[in-house]
Order: sequence, then C-alpha cells, then structure tokens
Amino acid sequence: MASLRCTLPFLTLFLPLLLPLAAANVTISGSPSVMGNGSYPRATYINDKSLLGCYQGMQDGILSIQTVRSTDNGTTWSPWSTVLSENQTEYTPNNCYLHQLPDSDRILLAFRNPKRDASGKNYIHHIISVYSSDDNGKSWANLSTVATTNTTGLGLWEPFMMDGLDGDLLLFFSRETRTDGKDQNSILVRSSDAGKTWGKELTISGGDVQKRDGMLGAARLAEGSESMIAVFESLGPNTGITSVTSDDDGKIWNKPRGKVYASNEGKITEAAPQVVLVGKTLVASFSTKEDNFDSEHFDVKVVTSKDGGKTWGEKTTVHKECHWAGEVTVDDNSLLVLCDNKGVVVAQRVEISE
Repeated sequence: MASLRCTLPFLTLFLPLLLPLAAANVTISGSPSVMGNGSYPRATYINDKSLLGCYQGMQDGILSIQTVRSTDNGTTWSPWSTVLSENQTEYTPNNCYLHQLPDSDRILLAFRNPKRDASGKNYIHHIISVYSSDDNGKSWANLSTVATTNTTGLGLWEPFMMDGLDGDLLLFFSRETRTDGKDQNSILVRSSDAGKTWGKELTISGGDVQKRDGMLGAARLAEGSESMIAVFESLGPNTGITSVTSDDDGKIWNKPRGKVYASNEGKITEAAPQVVLVGKTLVASFSTKEDNFDSEHFDVKVVTSKDGGKTWGEKTTVHKECHWAGEVTVDDNSLLVLCDNKGVVVAQRVEISE
C-alpha cells in the first residue's frame, strides 16, 4: 500500500503532461452569413482591412469567378466584381484563391480554367492562371500562367498561395500524373517577381506513392516560423485527411505522412481540407459523410491542434450539408469557415479558446 500511496501523487502531478496537447475548445458563433450563390468559396483580408471573397458563380449556363466584400469581418457581404465569365460547355473556371501581396496594393487571384472539347464532356486543355487587381479587386487583368497541359486526364487543380519568408510567393496546386485519375501529386512553385513568372515545380506529396493527393492547404506553425504544415485529401483508397511538414520555409518537405483525421466508422469519406493558424492553434477543416454515409451531401467539420499538427482533437461540426470549405483567420481567437451549402455560399464564424 505504501508504494501505491507514493505512486498516486506522482501520477496526479504529471498527468497533465501525459494527456494529449492537441485540442482547443471550439464554439460555433452565431448564424452563417450568405456570400452569394455558387461554390468553392475563399477569402482573405486586404489592405483596407476588409475581407475580399471569391467563389464560382453559376447562372444560365455561364460559369464565372465572382468576388464579394465584407467590411464587418464576414457578418455581411456585398457583390464586388466579376473576374471572368465562360460558357460552361467550353470552359470551367473554378478553384479561386485570393492573396494580398505584402507591401503592395496588388491583389492576386489564382484559379483553374480547363477547356472542353466540342462534345463538352472532356477536358482537352488544363491551365492554372493568376490574375491581378490594383484597385481592391474591382477590376482584374491576366498576369501569368502557372502551369498548362494539353492531355485529357492530366488535370491541374486547386491553387493555394502564401508568402515565403525570403520574399518569394509560394503557390501550391494539384497535378494529375495518370490519365486514369489514379495518381495525383501536390506541387509547389515559387515566384520571385510577385507572380509574373514561376520557377521549377517541387513535388511535396504523392511522388513516392500511387495516391490521389489533392485539395491542399498550408499554414505556418507560428507567425514568422520556417516550420509549415500542408494538409490534403489522399484518395485511391481514401485514407483520410493527411499532412506533411517542412522545417525550412517549404524548400524540403519531410517524408513521413501524418494523419489529421479519418473516420472510425468503417468507411472513410473525408475530403477537401484546409488549415489556418488561429493564435497558437492550428484549425483544419474538411468535408465528411461519416454521420450519414448514404447522404448525397457532405458536412463540414473542424479539428484543432496545439502541438504543431502532431495530434488533433476537438472535432466539431461547423455546417451540415456543406462542401468545399475554405478558412480565413479573423483574429487570435476566431476564424471564418466558408462552404457551399447546396449552391449557397456561406461563412460561419468559429471561436477558438484554451
């Protein structure tokens, strides 16, 4: 009994150190706001402190990239501009991503815009483009082409931009490497001239496995840190939301793949993740059908990590029947999760606390 009495105080003292450090508390704050009618929403803060959002618009056979603006941290949104419009039988503009260049009035918007054949069924030309705006997103001009391919089945998808610590602009995207759709890699390219030209492609995930890695998002583990995490879906088969890390501002990516989340219900459906840093907490969003595998709709959930993405917890449903989520940090205690709620693009405030 003496040894037991000595052991219990010892365990009580060190128990907090043995418990997972992963989770922060998550609270859904208020009701979602409507950004517009469409899909695949993204947003960023620009120099005038407003939020500039973008999404794929769809109306009367025309697909477009639309922008919206919020001056109250996402509580309300107003239409702002149309970046471009295309006949959906010829082109499919989508996967927009916005980025304000540092120390500049210029805003960049990256997106994909594949061309269809005469039947309207097959893509015959893939392209990821970057447009620029010098008037807070009211007008846009073609700035550069990031990547192209003229092979049906070798798609280019889902660009994501962030600043490098060395002054470079980083752009991630997904590149299919087999025409049967069974292999896709996550690619990183750099620009040293603010997106006008792009350097050599670096494969950061998927190069050593036959998997369909895609829908990548990335974040720094702390403000100004060289350490980064990238999260992505990994299909064929689906093994859940996966991560890789870099310790040198994205120049080299570590081989071990981490697990952000995968359902324990026997059928993995997780997809379309993003990740942001909120204060000192990483928040990853993703789509899942784990609560109703037979549903035609996904739900959007988040998980959090306080140890640099080693462990994750505090899974929370943000919005039922929503998909293609984006995230934007509002302050050290909150973020917006944006998603497509059956054709209506919404923004939901989420609070993060210790």
